[in-house]
Amino acid sequence: MEPLPEHILVVEDESHTLFTLALVLRKDGFRVSTAKDGASALSMLQNAAGATDPFDLLVTDLQMAGFDGVDILRELDQQNSTLPVIVITSFGNEDKLGELKYKNRLICIDKPFEPVEILNRVRSMLENTS
Repeated sequence: MEPLPEHILVVEDESHTLFTLALVLRKDGFRVSTAKDGASALSMLQNAAGATDPFDLLVTDLQMAGFDGVDILRELDQQNSTLPVIVITSFGNEDKLGELKYKNRLICIDKPFEPVEILNRVRSMLENTS
């Protein structure tokens, strides 16, 4: 039996960007789950942690209303998660990541970005963590 494609969780509060990211990743053969906010994403991550089909990568917006990308990363820090993360951010907002321990397992992509940039970063991140 052939292994399943990598499973990616995309978290983005802008509907158009969420739809576009999911579409680009699915067209490239990845399995994609989506969340419109950090709280929903955290719940999905916690439910998948002990499951037979965990997430292989998290792609999250940094700035979202309420529970945002930094909050998600703090929770992953506390859980000692090794899930690789791609953070999508407006130019110059990387400083919000501060001194998170999680910082050594993530890369940042500035908005706006091209689909090919996301795909290249996703492939690279998955190759380096497998």
